[in-house]
Amino acid sequence: MEAAEIFIIIIRKANKKGNENASTNYRNNTPIYAAADQPMKLFCTIFPYHVLFDESMNIIQLGDGLKRICIHFTKCVKARITVKMSDVFEMIHPMMSICYSNIEHFMNAVFLLQVKPQHGETSSQMVLKGQIVLEPITSKLFFIGSPRIESLADLKKHNIYLSDIPLYDVTRELVLLNQQRIAEIEVR
Repeated sequence: MEAAEIFIIIIRKANKKGNENASTNYRNNTPIYAAADQPMKLFCTIFPYHVLFDESMNIIQLGDGLKRICIHFTKCVKARITVKMSDVFEMIHPMMSICYSNIEHFMNAVFLLQVKPQHGETSSQMVLKGQIVLEPITSKLFFIGSPRIESLADLKKHNIYLSDIPLYDVTRELVLLNQQRIAEIEVR
């Protein structure tokens, strides 16, 4: 296994005269570290239930887990059709319409997004619980969350495997703990 190369990104700001000699680092003059071999594909794997979208609420990227669930989105991307957040998701909490200014006001809240049914689906749709983070340089928004699942039956209903939930996500333990509790109740 090769070691990852680390580098520092310095953002240069032009002073009032247009001179770029004054360089400042991104936040509080602290260096930004990034691994040279960490492409977006890896990000999609690490955060399988994330959504990246812009100020116009156009979806730019979905994590690997959401790509499997939102097949309509994947087809639109291949056809180079723009997909809005409101086409794929419904905001359950906080109760508001999905628009940039509303999300800005609730930036510190927990968000619940429900995947909308795709063309003729009638089954209950997955709910995602997470947070939305603003990327200040490009003004893009990241929703980083996980499926709201409580039992193995929920996993089966949404066609998800326990291995589809990242190891760091506490949802895995909650599902197994709940399943153990259900088994203990059945034994009594």
